[in-house]
Amino acid sequence: MSFIRLTTRGSGAQPAERLGAGVTMAATVHWPVTRLGLHRCQRDNHAVYDVALPLGTVTALVEDEPGLHARTFLSVFIAEGLAHEHSLGLVPGALVEGVPASPVAGPSSSAAASASSAAPEADLRIAWRYANKVGSASKRRAERARLDLSLQVNPRELLRSSAALRLYQSLEGALEFAAAPASQQCRRLALQSPHHWVCSQMIGGLSEETALSRLWRFLYILRQRCRKSMTVAVMTLSRQWALNPSLLHLLDAVIDVNTFGGKGVAELGLGAFDGLIHPLKMAVVPSSLKPMTPFIVDDQEKSPLEVDLLVFRRTRRELVVEPAHEAPDLSIPGTRPSHSKAKQIDGVADTLKQMQDADAFATDW
Repeated sequence: MSFIRLTTRGSGAQPAERLGAGVTMAATVHWPVTRLGLHRCQRDNHAVYDVALPLGTVTALVEDEPGLHARTFLSVFIAEGLAHEHSLGLVPGALVEGVPASPVAGPSSSAAASASSAAPEADLRIAWRYANKVGSASKRRAERARLDLSLQVNPRELLRSSAALRLYQSLEGALEFAAAPASQQCRRLALQSPHHWVCSQMIGGLSEETALSRLWRFLYILRQRCRKSMTVAVMTLSRQWALNPSLLHLLDAVIDVNTFGGKGVAELGLGAFDGLIHPLKMAVVPSSLKPMTPFIVDDQEKSPLEVDLLVFRRTRRELVVEPAHEAPDLSIPGTRPSHSKAKQIDGVADTLKQMQDADAFATDW
């Protein structure tokens, strides 16, 4: 078993405060983590849910064709890095064209806001209690910026304004980005379907076994370089490749974005949602012998919350994420799982339990 220490000048793992905004220290394992970015799309006012990404790890989002929601999550991951001014590497460079944006108030709206605040309160004819409610609500919205999935960042303006953004057109470029020395800024690497780059060579006569070997070698080198540079790599992989035992051993975390063929989770008794966010494997960092908690829960009431499974629904503007729970009214047609479906769910749970106990999930550091 090989151990690769995440060190900077022999001082151990870098503290979270040295890596800038968007990085916190996980209390349970004492390791710096960043977020996928789902909390900036959450509509709930009491708690927000996100996926924890330990620094120096490689995470795979299982593609859910034909819904392609995993690519939406990858775009949110990029937008989160832009919001915190992280160093970003995109493979391929075309990913820069689908990054969601946050709605920004224009000059006219800001001028109107200043004019309304300068106007006498007597002229507005608004009750003092109602005015306080409006002010507090706007303050809460300002504190928690959200992404609007219907808006996209202008690629040209983004390339001009962001000096920490790098676009690559090959897997070698991804390795080059991950090979950079550890810096005082969090580094994010986004890869879309790296297996397509390898499988495209199969058209020229490359066998499937050779393609698997090349993809394995790429992930092996990528993981080593991410360890040393504290880079967080997130990629989308097809279910066939992500659950391959040899590749599963190299990946630190595997998050299944499962829409069950676009049918949603109503048949599972979980309500009218598009799919599940299901962690198949989570990273084990050197500071802990147990896998990390997959989800980050921010509760305003500071109450301990344990969440093992999330459900999501994508609307035109936002990504609504909630903890999975049984539908409140099982008498609604289509909400109660059938006997065969319930048996299938139990079988999947037993299979995942056996896989978690297997050596394939014991990723070496």
